[in-house]
Amino acid sequence: MTDWKEFREELLQDPEVKEAYEARAVERELARAVLQQRVAQKVTQKEMAEKMEVPQGNVSRLESGTRVPTIGTLQKAAQALNVPLEIRFGNQVVRVN
Repeated sequence: MTDWKEFREELLQDPEVKEAYEARAVERELARAVLQQRVAQKVTQKEMAEKMEVPQGNVSRLESGTRVPTIGTLQKAAQALNVPLEIRFGNQVVRVN
């Protein structure tokens, strides 16, 4: 089997697959941001879950990018990692924490 990037590119040749993949771009970006921040801080999913007061599986699902996280979930994640959470809407920035 080819590596993941090649396999993904092959799948994305199908217009329906590509549309579904692109529809989840925001979820993937959020997931990547949470995962990168957690790893950079050397925090395990279990530790983060304890700080968020949720089961470890919730952190895993958040980092998978397969679900749309609520603002509340993102707030808990930001607080657990002690990082700011900001949402930009047009030219306005709303600091959530």
